[in-house]
Amino acid sequence: MKKNLIEVGKIFTTFGLDGEVKVYPYTDKETFEAFEGRDIWIYDEEFSISAKVESLKRSGKSYVVKLNDFDALNKSKRIVGKFLCVEEEKLPTVKENEYYFYQIIGVEVYDENDEFLGKIRDVIQTGANDVFVVEDGEKEMLIPSVKDHVLSLDIENSKMIVKKMVWY
Repeated sequence: MKKNLIEVGKIFTTFGLDGEVKVYPYTDKETFEAFEGRDIWIYDEEFSISAKVESLKRSGKSYVVKLNDFDALNKSKRIVGKFLCVEEEKLPTVKENEYYFYQIIGVEVYDENDEFLGKIRDVIQTGANDVFVVEDGEKEMLIPSVKDHVLSLDIENSKMIVKKMVWY
């Protein structure tokens, strides 16, 4: 396996007889579509292979993806359940005050009084705004990713400060 592979989607089924697969993207539309024509890794803990994304087209919330060397249904069945990954340094650069989810998983969360609340375990995309799932080992809380609640995020030092909310 290559070092620093970042998951950008998961193959969840085959599509048609020509080896195409359906992929649930872990990135926004623009980032995922930027991988068309580029090399990508098909990966899980037991399997790793590089393939070129020949084409992709949106299909609801997922994509139909054609990968080179996967030209038949029996070949593409072998990669269902595997992840599409890219090397970290090949990810498109994010804008200021933007981040990839993998960069904030594990960030320590404190309230404005410097009380430790837990670490970010997951991010839920709701449509209106993202929601951080924060766990401290005993309890779980959901913190909306909006300026009214997130006072600062320092990815380099793995620390987020949030406004104390009345329900915790």
